[in-house]
Amino acid sequence: MITNAIAPGWVYTPMTAEFVDQTTHEQLKRVNTLGRAGRPEEIANVVTYLLTDTPEFLVGTTVFVDGGQTALAPMP
Repeated sequence: MITNAIAPGWVYTPMTAEFVDQTTHEQLKRVNTLGRAGRPEEIANVVTYLLTDTPEFLVGTTVFVDGGQTALAPMP
């Protein structure tokens, strides 16, 4: 079975809260275009979408949910 994957960027969780809280919007803007950490529900929304029958032709890919981080620093 071929599956899809989700690659999240920085997500505001108890594990990242201290770091994110000490980081300015300007600093985060250098990491992703939105200048903030994602929310867990934003990742969950993509999971929900992938679990529906809607993306029938989306197979074997990675969905980057990173606020534009990949667009700023694409992988080689």
